[in-house]
Amino acid sequence: MNGFDIEIHYSEKAKGTTLEVWPGNVVKVIAPVGATESELQKLVSQKTKWIIEKQRIIKDIPAWREREFVSGESFPILGREYRLKVIEGFGETVQKDDRLIVPVAQIDLEEEDKAELVKLSLMRWYRAEALFRINARVETYCEKLNINAQSVSIKDYEARWGSCTPSGDLIFNWQILSLPREYFDYVIAHEVCHLMELNHSKEFYRLLNSSGFDNDEIGTRLKYYRNIFVLADSGEGQ
Repeated sequence: MNGFDIEIHYSEKAKGTTLEVWPGNVVKVIAPVGATESELQKLVSQKTKWIIEKQRIIKDIPAWREREFVSGESFPILGREYRLKVIEGFGETVQKDDRLIVPVAQIDLEEEDKAELVKLSLMRWYRAEALFRINARVETYCEKLNINAQSVSIKDYEARWGSCTPSGDLIFNWQILSLPREYFDYVIAHEVCHLMELNHSKEFYRLLNSSGFDNDEIGTRLKYYRNIFVLADSGEGQ
């Protein structure tokens, strides 16, 4: 319909119908149980102009896809794609040139079992690499504002990229490592600024501007990125 795919989701909790525009020309319709398909199609048709504008904003954001964890598949790291290579052997995932190399001791396992081992190894690598890079960038942005964080840690967040506690603890979704570099930096700068302003006031945005982000376009677009790894205990992520 009008160049986009419509996904209809019925919810007993929905009091009205809402539309969500997602990368990949997908429009999700969340509707109360009992709403007819013709009613929903009419609503989508009436919102075509709004949908097209949203699509323009997110046109270059990749559509989320479920990964299979097989050789040749690509995984994003700070805006670059790295090819997965599964080999027979022992040890942890390593990044070499444009490859992520994952050793699997029993290469002749059933595909599903092998994929799970590859996934777990990759997730360990992403977590360790993310924490290392996050700490370095937190230090940079803290120096700019002459402030210190109480602690820096990572977490399996489902629907957020980071948070700052009133006591000054910074917590990040380790999957921000999969974001483009500018977005990765934005998330970190955003949370560091919350060390001084635990709100989204004018002063907060002044601090964010002083950290090198002069508008909130990235913050708007971040809402359309999702976790690349589906987490068993938290659904499908963003």
